[in-house]
Amino acid sequence: MHRRPPPHFGDITKKVPDLSSARRAIRILGTLLVAWATGACSRHPTRVDAWPLFYYEELGNRKTTEILWPIGGSTDTPEYSEAGAWPIVTTRKDKNPAREQSSVHAVYPFFIRRAGSFMRQTWLLPFFLRTNKKWADDPRDIDNMIFPLLFWGTETPEDKYFAFFPIYGTVRHRLARDEIFFVLFPIYLRSKFKGHTANNVLFPLIAWTYGGNRRSSRVLPFYTYLYIEGEPKLWSVLWPIIHFSTSTGEERTPRSLFYIFPLFGWDNSFRLRKWTVLWPFFSGWTRPGTDYYRWVGPWPFVRFQKDKGLLRVQFWPFYGYFLQNEGTTQYILWPLYRQFYKETERMKQTEWDILYIFRNKVYRDKQNNVLDVRRMYWPFFRYFRKVDGSKHFHLFSPLYYWDERGFERNYSRFWRIFEYVKNPATDETSWRVVWRLIRYDKIKDYRTFNVLGPLFRYEREPERLTRFSILSGLLTVGSRGGSPVFKLFYIPFAGGADTPEAEVEAN
Repeated sequence: MHRRPPPHFGDITKKVPDLSSARRAIRILGTLLVAWATGACSRHPTRVDAWPLFYYEELGNRKTTEILWPIGGSTDTPEYSEAGAWPIVTTRKDKNPAREQSSVHAVYPFFIRRAGSFMRQTWLLPFFLRTNKKWADDPRDIDNMIFPLLFWGTETPEDKYFAFFPIYGTVRHRLARDEIFFVLFPIYLRSKFKGHTANNVLFPLIAWTYGGNRRSSRVLPFYTYLYIEGEPKLWSVLWPIIHFSTSTGEERTPRSLFYIFPLFGWDNSFRLRKWTVLWPFFSGWTRPGTDYYRWVGPWPFVRFQKDKGLLRVQFWPFYGYFLQNEGTTQYILWPLYRQFYKETERMKQTEWDILYIFRNKVYRDKQNNVLDVRRMYWPFFRYFRKVDGSKHFHLFSPLYYWDERGFERNYSRFWRIFEYVKNPATDETSWRVVWRLIRYDKIKDYRTFNVLGPLFRYEREPERLTRFSILSGLLTVGSRGGSPVFKLFYIPFAGGADTPEAEVEAN
């Protein structure tokens, strides 16, 4: 066999470049990084700042850490603790026992795990869901689902279920039913709910039910039948066209019902009288012996309704008014303007929307004198004034709904190009521009302004410190304790002075 000769490389030393210059460049770069990271640490009694590599702040009972912002970080307060590598995985623990105690989100909302005092839940959308409930008188209530094929779980150690959809199995506490049993669905299905059993063949065409206080059967579209104990019998022929009732007059609620859908029909009893013509365009309701009435027509433009504590007037889209449970809702030229107002002895709530884009909500707790304000001009900004008195402003804000625990928690740091926070309780003010590339912080009397992290920093604390720095020590000028501060190429030529008490506090 003829062998190919090995390749001739010649003098390898002539092919490989000299690495000494590369090593020298790496050493210089490493030295600069160490010097930058060391000089970037602006020390304050509550802060260590080497942003964006590392940032730590301790303010009152709140501790904040950021690592490689916006990826990693943590927050710890008396109310909750939160940490994560956004948006890959985040964890949160609520220290208030009345709330969700802990949660883990991974690429929210695809993976979520929650654990509380009585229930643990895990889901991996759209495939897996597990719920584990602990009741006072039972060991565990466990439900598992690998959608849409497998369902299994247990209510007690002796009461287990399993289903392999659509072949065979039993499912409990799903689809608003206590139990569902099927064989080759939709060929046969049996469901149970509060003592009532329904059998289905070729679901939903053929069915018959029994148990409890009701009986029914159907063979669609030919007929349906429903009987509830003490009530008239209800029938349908050529469903959904013809519907009628048969009553002897001895039932608890004698009823006369007849519909030829959708042309006309009526449903009369001593409790309620209803009629419709050309459903859904015209319909009416009255309640004998009361002032209740309801008129719709032509739907959806005109609607009137009146009852005890309830009033509705609607000429859509021009004007609408709705009063219920001491709260009033009005709109003018929907969706141009809508408002809601409610006031009781305990609270006062006001809301209004313009084009459902500019939204304003104000809630006042009169007993505790607490104010909660939310404003949003979607998708540009949102503003909060929380119950602790702190004010928050965010720009941009693409979420239309209020969702601080879900998408807001996991993704908002990536779309906020400006944020502002003011907390009077801790005398703290801060704002961030362009994803925190420009930052301003005021903590009591201490102020700092940063551009691109350590590129430029200004610090001031009256009667103690004034300092300007470029690249955290490449050039630093200012004063400390009345003495000059000067640093060039990270070499301190003058470090200022301070009182012994302040020096100990800073260290």
